[in-house]
Amino acid sequence: DVPHLAVVGGVAANRGLRQALQQLCAKNGWALHIPALQYCTDNAAMIGLAAYALYGQGKFADQTFVPYAQHIH
Repeated sequence: DVPHLAVVGGVAANRGLRQALQQLCAKNGWALHIPALQYCTDNAAMIGLAAYALYGQGKFADQTFVPYAQHIH
């Protein structure tokens, strides 16, 4: 059984999703954890700003660039 459900990030700002999850958790006796709306942000603005800064510096990746995720411990 699922005793807790946490939703974070930009998707957690969706009011319809919040309402549906509140109903689902209430129905099943689960604890729902969602940050206040002001803390449910998306990284798109940050990525856009970083890309704009690099573009202004003339820094571009060529076609051989391969992105990867890095785990920080």
